[in-house]
Amino acid sequence: MVRHLDDDEIEEFVKGFDRCDHDGYIYYENVKHKLAEAYDELAQRPDGGRHAHSRDAFVRSVMGPDEQRIARDSFAARIREKKIPSLRHVNGRGAEEKSYFERRPDWRRMRAYWAVHGPEVLFLGLVFAVQAGLGAWQFAQFSTRPYIDAFGWGVAVAKACAGALYPAFFFLMLGASRYLSTLLRRFYHLSRFCNWDLSRRFHVRISCVALVLVAFHALGHLAGTFVHGSRRASRESVAKILGAHRIGGDGRYVDFLVSVPGLTGLAALGLFCLVALLSIPAVRRRHHNVFQLGHLLVYPLIGLVAAHGSAALLQQPIFGYFLAFPTFLLLFERLSRIFLGLYRVKASLEVETSEIVKITAVLPRYRLWDFTAGQYIFLQVPLISFFQWHPFTISVCCGKSIILRIKTDGDWTAKLRRLGPEIEVGINGPFGAPAQRFHDFEHSVVIGAGIGITPYSAILADLQHEFSSRYGTPGQTKGCRQDMIATI
Repeated sequence: MVRHLDDDEIEEFVKGFDRCDHDGYIYYENVKHKLAEAYDELAQRPDGGRHAHSRDAFVRSVMGPDEQRIARDSFAARIREKKIPSLRHVNGRGAEEKSYFERRPDWRRMRAYWAVHGPEVLFLGLVFAVQAGLGAWQFAQFSTRPYIDAFGWGVAVAKACAGALYPAFFFLMLGASRYLSTLLRRFYHLSRFCNWDLSRRFHVRISCVALVLVAFHALGHLAGTFVHGSRRASRESVAKILGAHRIGGDGRYVDFLVSVPGLTGLAALGLFCLVALLSIPAVRRRHHNVFQLGHLLVYPLIGLVAAHGSAALLQQPIFGYFLAFPTFLLLFERLSRIFLGLYRVKASLEVETSEIVKITAVLPRYRLWDFTAGQYIFLQVPLISFFQWHPFTISVCCGKSIILRIKTDGDWTAKLRRLGPEIEVGINGPFGAPAQRFHDFEHSVVIGAGIGITPYSAILADLQHEFSSRYGTPGQTKGCRQDMIATI
């Protein structure tokens, strides 16, 4: 049974519009402004006036077609007539559920948490253990007397950070591989241990960790190793360690800076900071092209990092062993995307509603695996931009064709809406997504909101096809149950 706003809730609601003047009237501009603020808060992005007409129509339906103000009691009466659903019982139910879980014994709550997050905790523990182990190994190796006499404690700090950086960069780059994640999603237990559903959050966090380690690595060398190693009293100790690989010149501070490790290290530090700056949410949302081009700087960064240890001054270069496999994967993915961008696919574009466009395209001939319901692709439209690839969930996959339904609420999608009915696109994919695991469960609960229902249209079609092939039509089925819940 639907419960509507009661008198207390309506009074609290009306009070929010009468806080400024307290003259007994509710003003049109005040209601309009507060509704716009509420929308921006819920949408987590500025409205830009796209839904202003709908809000104005609602306000006018309450206040009247021309009135600029309305008596407070009349405003409350008209809100009551709207019969707006109340959320008080929903919030109360949530409080009851929270209280129920809080009353459970600690061991039961820990067991429930471990059942859900245990594999993820083990994976993060593995990452931390590898970083801590390699960092401790490097610190123990370079905190011995010969290295301290030559370079001071700065070399121990710098090399400890370098040891922790090896696995950080390995997991950072490996987590960015979409082909690898799509492949590993085929194995249930492995995909639970390496939870690719959280790969984006892990990518951001491990990038922040790597940035901190890079900063301390540079600080250890610039403020410690180079300072102590350039002193006259340390030159004999430096010569014993470096041997034939002595720093050029007179061993001054500037000689350390202009050496191959010094120049490549400073360049890599600056490039890494630039990539991080171009990856902040403000740049990614407003200038997606810049964000994507900024990530291409990772490839020269890898080259600089490899060259940084090529001189083998303190130890043999081992960073390359950690970078080799993920670098190969990323290069393969990038080159394949460039090739697929040149291999155009004919597609048709249809405007379905005021906010949705539909793209129907033939599946590309060259792909690593077949399309599965719930997956997504990267779409390129050369008429808009050759460099921009945007991810979209497959709405329908039937035969040799796929259908995408795209909400046109951004700059790129707005340009897409203005294109003709026949276009050429580039398709890269398919890639794995959380929704593709619906076959792993006997009971499926499908929940979507707005355009978020698109991945489930393909899932529903796939389930219906499998259901019919196994059991025949629903009228012929005995002892089989299929429950689907969808909210739009």
